[in-house]
Amino acid sequence: MIFHKNLSLEKWETFPADKRMLMIASEFSRAEHLAPVAEKHYVAECFERAVELIELSYRSPSLQTNSEIRKLLYETEKEIYRIFGILQKSEEPYWRKVVREKSQKLCQQLTEPYISANSSQR
Repeated sequence: MIFHKNLSLEKWETFPADKRMLMIASEFSRAEHLAPVAEKHYVAECFERAVELIELSYRSPSLQTNSEIRKLLYETEKEIYRIFGILQKSEEPYWRKVVREKSQKLCQQLTEPYISANSSQR
């Protein structure tokens, strides 16, 4: 399923790299906050949207040469697929706890470099 129907590669390229990472991270934040209250499929959709944005990032010419971001996105995507496995195989309350913890960690990993850079520029 395509979630970002109006988001082309060209449009994605117009956003600075830090904003793109924040947009991906916002899906993890959404999953973290939905995990305690929502059904599994709503939580899974957050991760599907994140994968869609990560795949756009892989195709993004401006990120082709940024090996640090590409590695971070690759590791993030691997973790998402682990989470999908947990969602498919696990029962409550385990999956809710794991999704909250892993979502929070992924969000921090994607945003930390940009938050640190912005605070050091002040």
